[in-house]
Amino acid sequence: PKQLSCNPFVTYQFRFEKNTVYSTPEKVGIQSNPNFSYSQVHRIDDITADIAKELKEGSISFMVYGYPPARNKLA
Repeated sequence: PKQLSCNPFVTYQFRFEKNTVYSTPEKVGIQSNPNFSYSQVHRIDDITADIAKELKEGSISFMVYGYPPARNKLA
């Protein structure tokens, strides 16, 4: 939303790497439709039947953050 469109960024946590939170860089300025151009390759060394099922049927949640436009005026 416009009221939270300053310096947006996204975070997520890959279920099989519980101690790491991944984040895109902030898109500086007022961004109503940012293109984050982010990619990350995750690797699982040993795939079990349970892990395969989770990857096939599970989901991932992304947290999208932004600041009020007044932040754009701050140094």
